[in-house]
Amino acid sequence: MNNTESRSFSPAIGDANTATAPLVILVDGHSLAFRSYYAFATSRKGPLRTATGIPTSICFGFLNSLTQVIELHQPQYVAVAFDLGEPTFRHQADANYKAGREETPEDFIPDLENLQRLLAAMHIPIVTAAGYEADDVLGTLAKQLSAEGCQVKILSAIAIYFS
Repeated sequence: MNNTESRSFSPAIGDANTATAPLVILVDGHSLAFRSYYAFATSRKGPLRTATGIPTSICFGFLNSLTQVIELHQPQYVAVAFDLGEPTFRHQADANYKAGREETPEDFIPDLENLQRLLAAMHIPIVTAAGYEADDVLGTLAKQLSAEGCQVKILSAIAIYFS
């Protein structure tokens, strides 16, 4: 896998109990970003924006969810996986993969880019792999980290999964 950030995971916010296996929270970045976007974009007040019009729905919703999970679970490490926005092995296997999906909203991309800048500023690694989606990357990392003795939890838009 090619990572856009270092493979070593940065310590997460909060105290950790080092007497047990290290806890790693892996986040499905695109899944949580889309949930955050649509939570506000479809509200009666519309998407969140700064006074100058910069979209912030993703940044607000994503970071709110992430900080709540970090406070609740107190992980030693956190990393976020994102899709690269290019075809994956699934597209090669099935030409109709995601064929009926709507186009990404215009203001989604700049909001997502701002989120990735914020995560980098927080020293939270962003992990990607060409030809794979974020959930594929997370599954691989979870398996590797579990084999190394870590306790792994995956945060997606749906729920937190334990391995």
